[in-house]
Amino acid sequence: MDSNELRSELLEANQRIDKVEVLLRNLLCLRNLDEDRFTIPHLDLVVTL
Repeated sequence: MDSNELRSELLEANQRIDKVEVLLRNLLCLRNLDEDRFTIPHLDLVVTL
């Protein structure tokens, strides 16, 4: 594996990590503190996991 391939693999891995971080941050914002569930305040919001 040359340095360009390694750089590309590293960039792709960082992008996947960033996507997971955003997803987890959004889920934490929807977390219901009183129960073991997520609360989605808008009826027209669609969440896909």
